[in-house]
Amino acid sequence: MKISRRIFSPNFLVEFLTAYSDKPLQNHKGYDLNNGFHSPTFIFLKKMPYKRLTLDIFVLISALYLPLIVWKSKGATLGFVFYVISQLIYHSDKLRKNLFRNITLLILAVLVVFISSVGMTYYESYEVPSEDAIEFVLDHKFSNSNWLFLYIVDGRIYSDDGNANWRLQIWQDVIEDSIQDQSYIYGIGYKDKIPAMDDPKRSGRDGENENVHNFLINNYARGGIVHLFLTVFFFGLILLKRDAKDWSRLIFAMPFLITSFFGASMESAHFPAVFYFFLASFFTDSFD
Repeated sequence: MKISRRIFSPNFLVEFLTAYSDKPLQNHKGYDLNNGFHSPTFIFLKKMPYKRLTLDIFVLISALYLPLIVWKSKGATLGFVFYVISQLIYHSDKLRKNLFRNITLLILAVLVVFISSVGMTYYESYEVPSEDAIEFVLDHKFSNSNWLFLYIVDGRIYSDDGNANWRLQIWQDVIEDSIQDQSYIYGIGYKDKIPAMDDPKRSGRDGENENVHNFLINNYARGGIVHLFLTVFFFGLILLKRDAKDWSRLIFAMPFLITSFFGASMESAHFPAVFYFFLASFFTDSFD
């Protein structure tokens, strides 16, 4: 018997979407899942009465959702965790009143995480790795025999995680290229491909990827320091201005931004559309 993680999709649902969807059935990326979680739950917490019960439901839904986010994307996981913790801190006054209820909720949340992330799969036969193979993996589980997640070699930052290291090298190449060709003030514009992405190894499986997988780095590459400053100033002006000590805008926006620092979410079509639509709604009286 082997314990493995799995995501269950009912056959009738898959068949329905395959038959009637206008697009092929595809696995959603981590930022898509974050998008589908943040916006509905934010409105749910902001608009629904009976706040304590609402918070309990939010915690259990978060526990159910967490394993899927962790499995899909590390960057999306950071945004997800920030969002959940921020909401709990923001509504902490409603969590202090009943210790027994909090303990019960915590136990239920742990059970939900376990049940939603672990499935039991049975194999009739499988090979058990030899002791030599296990020892080899343990000795070489970290590249360069370095236990640190990040390390510096010859003035460049590297990571023991393959995906993180791939992104780090792209970001550093973007900065170095901008200094060498003196495009760091106004950037290279929007017509040409970012030079750091000319390497075929960075083009993805379909050979069409041109994204540097970082919202701020992309802004810097396209518009230089000027564009980067305007972008940071714009979000700072919107998010850090407090209205009646209400940090709702920051709690809503930061998970989107954190997720976009590790992926190409802001370069997609729907992710920024949903983000800016809901961000603009904070400036309407009906949303309060």
